[in-house]
Amino acid sequence: MPTCIDVDDGAFAALIGGLVGCALLLLICVIVLLLWEFYRRKGSYVTNETDDGEDDEDDECDAALQSRKSLTTKEDD
Repeated sequence: MPTCIDVDDGAFAALIGGLVGCALLLLICVIVLLLWEFYRRKGSYVTNETDDGEDDEDDECDAALQSRKSLTTKEDD
């Protein structure tokens, strides 16, 4: 009666280990790329607002711009 001897030389385990390793490496690369992209987009933006020391001139300009008087020229008088 012949007996079937199952010899496992580890090829299947190596294949599964390689696939799992590649999947984990790909997952780590995707996470790193996503974090880099989120960090890059987080940046600050520049406004045209002035510092606190320059408000004197700005207040006068704001008042002149917000006045309800119509602008007239000397020719209109």
